[in-house]
Amino acid sequence: MNNTKVWHGFSLDDLFIICRGNAKNINSKKDEGDVSLISAKDNNNGFNKNVIPTSKETIYKNVYTVNNNGNGVCLSYYHEYPLIASSDVTILKPKYDKFCNISVALFITTLIRQQKSKFNYGYKMSESRVKKQKILLPGKTFYGSIRHGLPHETKRSGARKHLHLKYDGTDYGVHYRLPLCRYE
Repeated sequence: MNNTKVWHGFSLDDLFIICRGNAKNINSKKDEGDVSLISAKDNNNGFNKNVIPTSKETIYKNVYTVNNNGNGVCLSYYHEYPLIASSDVTILKPKYDKFCNISVALFITTLIRQQKSKFNYGYKMSESRVKKQKILLPGKTFYGSIRHGLPHETKRSGARKHLHLKYDGTDYGVHYRLPLCRYE
């Protein structure tokens, strides 16, 4: 039974550092190397092939990606491995360590994917539109009351994991106290 009482909207810009992928000439890249190339695909987590990135291409790890166009517009994936992304993909770098967790990532990617019906061929998902998108996060559960700060994960009975929202009374009155994610 889910006794979540309060859900609050957060813009993706509040929770993530948002930027575009900068990999160029993705079709001419050879399938070699140990860095994944992510493009706007609707299958296989957007994976295109493993490549050797150029010095101008940014390598990311422990990030979310959101497809900006194509059949997979607004599809979101979480990647724990090193990757570069095409310009058809927006990178969401978590501002907080708790979002660098596969259980939380599956929840967040599902929330982002629920925005898909807003976008189509004529209304692509741009970086500015990604920043404005809001997702609802649970605020109060039967495990405890609203806490002050940001979302964090708690365990109950060692098996189920729940995301609690630390909330101060307004949609944007979030106390940013958690450490930033570390990127390699």
